[in-house]
Formats: sequence, structure tokens, C-alpha cells
Amino acid sequence: MSSFRGTVFLGFLTKVGDALAFVSGWLAIASMVVIGVVIPYEVIARFAFNNPPIWSGELAGFALAWASMFGGAVGLRRGYQVGMTFIIEIEMIPAWIAKSIALLGTVLAMPILATFLWYGVIQMSLTTRVETAATHTVLAVPYLCIPLASFFMLWFSFEQFFKQLEDKRGLSAGVQGGV
Repeated sequence: MSSFRGTVFLGFLTKVGDALAFVSGWLAIASMVVIGVVIPYEVIARFAFNNPPIWSGELAGFALAWASMFGGAVGLRRGYQVGMTFIIEIEMIPAWIAKSIALLGTVLAMPILATFLWYGVIQMSLTTRVETAATHTVLAVPYLCIPLASFFMLWFSFEQFFKQLEDKRGLSAGVQGGV
């Protein structure tokens, strides 16, 4: 089997993955900042002035969705996904079995992420003319986080797959990109 190390293809996957990880990280951080500002503002307005804003709960909910989706993408890129790494980290297992288990875990995640991407796009297309009650935001905008983050995670999974192929034991759980 030919190695992908140093190839243009893997370099391309990694460079784009680095950019997507950067964007994911900042979108997750920005969403958390929105939550951290809006929720205390709502609490103060409710209990101190008895006048809570009608838009705060809606905005915080949308920010939570964005923080969750893009935080999940960052976690996937860094190798924090759910897995049974203790099986492949046992030194008594032959390397080819460990590599096969690692590759299988990555491959099994891809159709799930592709399904999220597909139905996220459908969800957005169904809500392009629907506005939210409080902020009058087109509902497709908050739902954009689903297909966008799913695409990022699918990209990270492809990158991880090819890096696992070149790994001697196949143990690279994550791509380990930075934010």
C-alpha cells in the first residue's frame, strides 16, 4: 500500500482542515461569549428590573446550538470523539487488527456525519421563509450550524482516515489540529 505521507492530497486535506478547525474554534468561542453575555443580562433584567427581554432565550438557544455543533467539530479534530481506544492501545493486539479497528471507527462515523449534512441542508431549505417569534430571524440562519459543522466534521474524518492509513499502528485517534 502506498503511503500518503508528504503527498499533495494529504497536504491539501490538512491545510483545509487547519482552516476549518480555526473557523470552528472561533465560532464555538463566539457562541459561548453570546451565551455568557445574554444569559446574565436576562437574569439581571428579569430579577432586578422585572422586565426580561423577549429575545434573550431565543438567542441563547441558537448560540447553544452553534457552540455545541462547532465545539463538537473542534473536539473531533483533536481526537476527543467517542471510541474504544483501550482495545487498540493494548500492545498484545497485532498492529493490523489495531489499525483495522481504528479505521473502522472512523469509517462508521462518516455516514452518520453525511446524514447530518444532508438533513441539515434539507432543514435549512424548509425554513428559508420561516421567521422566529422574538428576533424575526429567518430560521435557516440558526440551522446553518447543522450542515456547516457536519461538513467540517466529515472533512476532519476524511483527514483522520488518511492519517490513520499511514500510521504504523493506526492509533491516531485525532488529527490534532489547533484552534
